[in-house]
Amino acid sequence: MRILVAGATGVLGRATLPHLARHEVVGLTRSREKLESLRDLGAEPVLCDVYDYETLQWVTQQVGPQIIVNFLTDLSSGSAEANNRVRREGGGNLLKAARITAADRFVVESVAFALDGDAAQAVEQLEQATREFAGESVILRFGRFWGPGTTERRRNHQRSTSTRPAPKPRASSRTHPRRHTSLPRLATSPRSTRSRPRSERARGTPPLQAILAERITVVAAAVTAP
Repeated sequence: MRILVAGATGVLGRATLPHLARHEVVGLTRSREKLESLRDLGAEPVLCDVYDYETLQWVTQQVGPQIIVNFLTDLSSGSAEANNRVRREGGGNLLKAARITAADRFVVESVAFALDGDAAQAVEQLEQATREFAGESVILRFGRFWGPGTTERRRNHQRSTSTRPAPKPRASSRTHPRRHTSLPRLATSPRSTRSRPRSERARGTPPLQAILAERITVVAAAVTAP
């Protein structure tokens, strides 16, 4: 199958691409510096900003994917507004491109924990638009990602080095207020380092690929299921 992945260089994209090796995969990135890393992960890299709809539409038409995957986030910026925007505008552009190219399946990354305010509205809009897709739509809801290369790892480091008391992390086991039993609900957060035995903590945190290894095959299966 021919698969187009937007957000291919994010945490979830980098972990998923190697599991799609038997398919023709095109990965989008807006950073020239990340083109080679996409190639190393087995995808054909394409430079494209999802906010540039004309270019996105042209790329999508050239690729002609059967499956389009929306793994778009903007967590690295540390801006909630930027992340909400990419869910609304970036995700909206990708969905429009999917409709024009008549893709068979549209897969979206969402969350399995409660959000508030504008973030909750952005997720609701993202999921609602996905459910209205004419083809098959798949909404994958995740818990928080922990480990090297994730925003939670950076937040924990900042908390540990701050002179102010660290706020308690939100529990990753909370369920999303919207329930769709036909869709996979994947909680990907392992036990926090604080709850692990001292001897285990001393060995260090396993690589991100190892953290997601058991669950990411389920993600890949959801993307490519016949």
